[in-house]
Amino acid sequence: EYWCLEWQSKDRPQTEKQKGKRAWSDDLKPTEKHADLAQRLKVNMGEEWGKFKNYCLAHDKRYANFEAAFRNWLVSSVNMNGGKR
Repeated sequence: EYWCLEWQSKDRPQTEKQKGKRAWSDDLKPTEKHADLAQRLKVNMGEEWGKFKNYCLAHDKRYANFEAAFRNWLVSSVNMNGGKR
C-alpha cells in the first residue's frame, strides 16, 4: 500500500501530547539569561541557537516553553560535544 505524506502538513491536528505547545516562530530569540548561561558553560550561544533552530524546524518540535527548551539545549551541548569546552 502506498503511503500518503499528507499528514506532515503544518495544518495537521495536534496530538494530545502536543496540546499547549507551540511550533517554532521566527520571533523567537535567545535571551540575556541564555547568553549568561552559555558564557558560564563556555559554549558558543550563536552556534548552538542555529543548531537548536534547525533541529526544531527539521523535526517539527513543539514546546510549551522555548526559553526553557533552549536552556536545556545549552546544558546538553556540553555533553554532546564530548565535554569539550
